Amino acid sequence: MAYADASHRTRTRYDDEKVRNIVLDVARHYQSAACCIALEFGGEMHLKARYGVTQRTAPFSSLTRHISGRSLPIIISDAANEERVRNDPLVKGAPFTRSYVGAPLMNSSMQCVGTLCIMGTDARDYSLEECKHLMDAAEQVSQHAEEMMAAMAMPSSLTYGTLPALDCRLGLKVSNLADLEEDQEEGLSEPSEYNSERVSESNHPG
Repeated sequence: MAYADASHRTRTRYDDEKVRNIVLDVARHYQSAACCIALEFGGEMHLKARYGVTQRTAPFSSLTRHISGRSLPIIISDAANEERVRNDPLVKGAPFTRSYVGAPLMNSSMQCVGTLCIMGTDARDYSLEECKHLMDAAEQVSQHAEEMMAAMAMPSSLTYGTLPALDCRLGLKVSNLADLEEDQEEGLSEPSEYNSERVSESNHPG
């Protein structure tokens, strides 16, 4: 399983209304202080569909970066006591992460394009069974992104505005492809309106 660098167009597929609703559902399910999508691009992690997270980016070495080749979640029961991540901005600063679980987001080529993360302010241990809801949600996000990519590949003579049923299914709020392509990342990355195995520190990406 390879790790894919997320282009701008790829990143926009992980920050629409449907994805934000999935993230909100995950945050409520786990009663997490924070939840987001983390995508690797340009040597850093871009944080999308943010709930309880104000930062838009995190360092490449962030705890939010998944391990290439790993299909299971990364589980950290107390980030403050993990040498590799204790100085992570998401640990030392808001949301002051202690417990962390990250499930990989896989594309159709079985490449990891990012992570669906939950972060808690108290130390907590998660079993793989407890992570099932998170893994299922990550699969939903990945499937949605693939559907959006397929829709974008339609002939240019067809627009989202002429396919209202598809608009609804994908949760898109654009009238045509041009609108989507002209979206700027600054606008797309505004905070959302709703404002197994353990991994040892030596195995966590540096």
